[in-house]
Amino acid sequence: MMRLFSIEWLKLSKSRYFKWMMGLWLIAFIAVPFGFNEAISWIAEQGAELYTNLGFDASMLPIFSFTDLWHNLTYVYKLMTLLLSIIVIVNVGQEWEEKTIRQNIIDGMSRTEYFISKEILLLTLTLLSTALLIAMGLTVGYMLSSDTSWSSVTGHMDFVYGYALHVFLQLNLAMLFINVFRKVGLTILLFLVYLYVLVPTFWGINLWNESEVHTYLPVTISWDVVPVPFGKYIFQLTPDHVDPQTLALGAVWAVILLFVNNLLTTKRDLR
Repeated sequence: MMRLFSIEWLKLSKSRYFKWMMGLWLIAFIAVPFGFNEAISWIAEQGAELYTNLGFDASMLPIFSFTDLWHNLTYVYKLMTLLLSIIVIVNVGQEWEEKTIRQNIIDGMSRTEYFISKEILLLTLTLLSTALLIAMGLTVGYMLSSDTSWSSVTGHMDFVYGYALHVFLQLNLAMLFINVFRKVGLTILLFLVYLYVLVPTFWGINLWNESEVHTYLPVTISWDVVPVPFGKYIFQLTPDHVDPQTLALGAVWAVILLFVNNLLTTKRDLR
């Protein structure tokens, strides 16, 4: 396992795109909560008149209270998974385009080992993003939350599990796309169209027909595992915890994607 990780890391450490994309992702990851807090403070300052008339102050919203923090952060960070997905597409796509996968096989690596090495990359990105999420959540929470009791800190951390599942699912979906199409530029375009055009269109058609088929799609499961949290601030009903059924469906889709990616990697013609 460590040998496969070392081989994959050797490839990535020499890749300029990986350093730039990971650097951009890391900067955004760190900047988001502090930038959001500054925005809330600015809104609070600009809203002095609103506070005077209605008794409302934007800084009163418990966005960074531990009771809300994990849900809010996981949802916002979920929006940045696309950067990690592009990293996976480029990484796997270069193997197909430059025929290095064939060279790996010639050099003695089995197809199964190659597949495992890519899944190690996906798992590493998932664990890294989850660990950073926890670190940022604890840092921001202890700085800005009024209640730092153990029960408050850990009471809603199930959203962290939901976030980890979301990342792993979307990265495997990105790997599926590049394994099917094999061309980096084309795959990125089709992946974006799928995520932001085809899936929302299908959602809209299903909602109009009062159908729930779309709720079982892997992308829907991936997104629903951490639902939109901000409705609670305008008195909309919002889940306080991750839905266990959604987690279970996500785990099923993860197994399915692993199986299909394994087939495409180990059985498909390498030409």
